[in-house]
Amino acid sequence: MSFRNDWLAQGRDIFRKLELPFEVAPASDPFFGRAAPIMERGQKEQELKYEVLVPINDDRSLTACVSANGHRDHFSKALGIMRGDGATVHSACAGFGLARMALALLRWHGPSMSTWPSSARAFLGDPGFDLAGVDDPANLELRIHQPHATAEPGYTIFNRLV
Repeated sequence: MSFRNDWLAQGRDIFRKLELPFEVAPASDPFFGRAAPIMERGQKEQELKYEVLVPINDDRSLTACVSANGHRDHFSKALGIMRGDGATVHSACAGFGLARMALALLRWHGPSMSTWPSSARAFLGDPGFDLAGVDDPANLELRIHQPHATAEPGYTIFNRLV
């Protein structure tokens, strides 16, 4: 679970640096069929999945912007994946909703990046333009980019499409 926990911690750190409100909560995947309630309860009780939740539409409803999951040996058993010594391996994954993060930034800090909190601007870097001047949101590309593996992490969420 260390992989999952490391990425969950990074998700928390990103939202702190962006000065966005968030909370972390246990979650479950959408299961279907009659066993769904049991599967969902088991996933939460075993603390296999957590989400970083941010209020985007309003202050009461939270949107998952980061999901971090631990699969234990579910996939390794199903796919016959083992360590060289024959021991079972565990897997995990993490996902970041970049469009949701961009919406959260716009909702909480507004379209003018020059008025965003200094820690958010420092973390994201200067994209060379301001969203307040973008007349058509379709002209935006959303991405997070870490330019150099050896440099300090720097992330860019907004880039203008050419």
